[in-house]
Amino acid sequence: MREHSADRRAGFTLIEILIVIAIISILASLSLAGIAAARNHARKSHALAFVAAAGGAAEQYHLDTGAYPRAKEEEVENEFPALFEALCDERPPRGNGGPSGPYLTFRRAEVYVPEGDGESYRPATAAEIDEPGARRYVLDPWGHPYVYRENRSRPPRANSVRPHRFDLYSPGPDGIDQTRRGEPGDDIGDW
Repeated sequence: MREHSADRRAGFTLIEILIVIAIISILASLSLAGIAAARNHARKSHALAFVAAAGGAAEQYHLDTGAYPRAKEEEVENEFPALFEALCDERPPRGNGGPSGPYLTFRRAEVYVPEGDGESYRPATAAEIDEPGARRYVLDPWGHPYVYRENRSRPPRANSVRPHRFDLYSPGPDGIDQTRRGEPGDDIGDW
């Protein structure tokens, strides 16, 4: 009998194994929560960095031309294609960019165009990237287009963040433009 009880003591009981599994599960869930928080922070930092770079380029364009980029149509909710064209195209006469342009450059994989429904976006082809007047966008880390609105040359709009210049921001993780609605929300950036 002594040999049998010695064998019993050499292994783990079911309770001990369950306790170890529970501890490992708790530690894994804590580390996953930390990873998710770090990922979200990195996305916000990326969006803020883009807004700062594009906003600085828009200010340089303003210094060169005396105006901020704007869409030709009066009632456009997102004038980002006009910003893209002004900052990224070649200088005249070959392109529609500013005199010191291009102010920004993007890799082809960073440029998107709207799909047929206008609610989704696909990567732009090389021809679409170089096509003057094409509706080109850059998407934020959550896959939503950045929002740009020129405010200086137009009548004051309700909910303009910077009424004498322009608004430039990401709609954030939910993709809803709370800034335009005048609601507090998770929109990121504000040039």
